[in-house]
Amino acid sequence: MYSTNPKENSWKSVAYGNDVWVAVSSDGTNRVMRSTDDGVNWTATAALMDDNYWYNLGYGNGVFIAVTGGGPFPSAHSFTRSI
Repeated sequence: MYSTNPKENSWKSVAYGNDVWVAVSSDGTNRVMRSTDDGVNWTATAALMDDNYWYNLGYGNGVFIAVTGGGPFPSAHSFTRSI
């Protein structure tokens, strides 16, 4: 994943929905990132369980679903409303 704000994380998945790109990582800081300019710039997004090992992400019916070792978490519960 390329951007003007690269992170040294192990990025596992990226999803697009509602004009927002969201990426999740399994390690490092800022494990959930978002972009509203087609991936040029990325901003850290607080998640309920930001220190999880995130390994998959999807979007459907207006909701981002992030998957971690503990199971799936819909964005309505895990991510801040700013996504």
